Amino acid sequence: MRSPQKPGSSCFTILLSLAVGLVPSAMIAQEPTAPAAETDALAAIERIDAFPAELTLTAPRDSRRIIVWGFDAAGTRRDLSDQMQLTATADCVRIDQDGFISPVSSGSATLAVQAAGKSLEIPVTVALTQAVPVDFIREVNPLMGKVGCNQGTCHGAAAGKNGFKLSLRGYDPLYDYRALVDDISGRRFNRSDPAQSLMLLKPTQAVPHEGGFLFDEQSRSYRIIEQWIAEGCHYNADSARVTGIEVAPASVMLQRRGDGQQLIVIASYSDGSTRDVTRDAVFDTSNFEVCIVSKFGRIEAVRRGEAAALVRYEGNYSAVPVSVLGNRDGFEWQPAPEYNFVDTQVNNRLQQLRILPSGDATDAEFLRRVYLDIIGVPPSVDQVQAFIADQTDTRQKRAAVIEQLLSSSDYVEFWTLKWSDLLLARRQSITERGVWAFRNWIRQSIAADKPYNEFVRELVTANGSTLDNPPANYFRIAREPKVVMENMTQVFLGTRFNCKQCHEHPFERWTQPQYYELAAW
Repeated sequence: MRSPQKPGSSCFTILLSLAVGLVPSAMIAQEPTAPAAETDALAAIERIDAFPAELTLTAPRDSRRIIVWGFDAAGTRRDLSDQMQLTATADCVRIDQDGFISPVSSGSATLAVQAAGKSLEIPVTVALTQAVPVDFIREVNPLMGKVGCNQGTCHGAAAGKNGFKLSLRGYDPLYDYRALVDDISGRRFNRSDPAQSLMLLKPTQAVPHEGGFLFDEQSRSYRIIEQWIAEGCHYNADSARVTGIEVAPASVMLQRRGDGQQLIVIASYSDGSTRDVTRDAVFDTSNFEVCIVSKFGRIEAVRRGEAAALVRYEGNYSAVPVSVLGNRDGFEWQPAPEYNFVDTQVNNRLQQLRILPSGDATDAEFLRRVYLDIIGVPPSVDQVQAFIADQTDTRQKRAAVIEQLLSSSDYVEFWTLKWSDLLLARRQSITERGVWAFRNWIRQSIAADKPYNEFVRELVTANGSTLDNPPANYFRIAREPKVVMENMTQVFLGTRFNCKQCHEHPFERWTQPQYYELAAW
């Protein structure tokens, strides 16, 4: 079960670091803010552009966001969304203090954008054909997720809070609707006077609320919930469901601490429609020491490094890679040798990050690393001295030692032990005869250089006698289908499915129904 490696690749360590979530040390040092550099960067902007280039608003409660980018002479892109001045030429749209654009009445308008001394115009069309009642699934449920009502620390907890329970992160809208409307004779609503409903009094703290203050009476959240109550608290089971979300931009690179990037989240629905849900999506960061993300999706760099901006909306998830480069003024890429596709991918990434590849490892460093990686033990002193003294071309002698180790019995024994651990081959779960049969099958597969896909296929499809067909022992270790599925997804997919047995993960694309579907398969 081999995979080709480039002998002595100077990029291999960096590739491994990126795979396990580490970053090169050159990216870790604290990067100070630089007001003068900020001013120079704005002065270097030659043109600006906007996304989206035009807007169409068709629903009375639509809420759109735009991103404005500035470009310098080299084509480097910089987000100016937090510095732009935005004005509308007509009263058919309004722009709120958070920068969201909403319809007022049907008509046409132009958004005048000014940033970094440049300007552009964005055409806006508002086509409101009829009054649309508030939809619980499409509008109210996402609002409760945004303000945190259905989080695990609040009413989404296993036992709820203060006698009121919602589904965790709103994954079951019908359950939530019934909890709101049918529980305790619907006391959470006052249909004759919506403003006196507990669903509005508690989050505004007009009455005591352990969850604290969530929104005020002038907020969009308040207006939508109040209108839904006034319209009769209806539930439309046929309402279109979210089928996926798309985040723009798909990846983010920031130069210095304090630099930012606005995100826009577009949801796709089962009826084919799309909608800007940036205001109602939930944002988080995988590493707050590298970047933070505001409640409306603005990323801000904290220090050099890599992280991911995590986006969640109605059970759909996305992760946007974020790289904070630090000051790279004067950087010039020096082409590095490439011997296989791995080197090409690593060099492309390093060039994006503006990091020069490290120099080659010395012969002694290389030999120690390759011995530990392939057979799990360091080389002897004699082996190191002989390797250093060898005057053969560096690439040739390194390739030769790799082939020598891959062909050794030490390689077979070391990786047999590793795979036996991964596949839980132990006496506590199966008989001693079964353990040895299973282990010998693993050993023979590695010794025969069996292709990885064949190895996995034989394991996953094994059945019959555990002695005549040793990989079938794997199904004695975990006898329940869901446990087998959890083990396999962790070993072969690198993801933990355990938590999805009870609830959906806050920032994973796998869902609870998929957990049981995969276990049943």
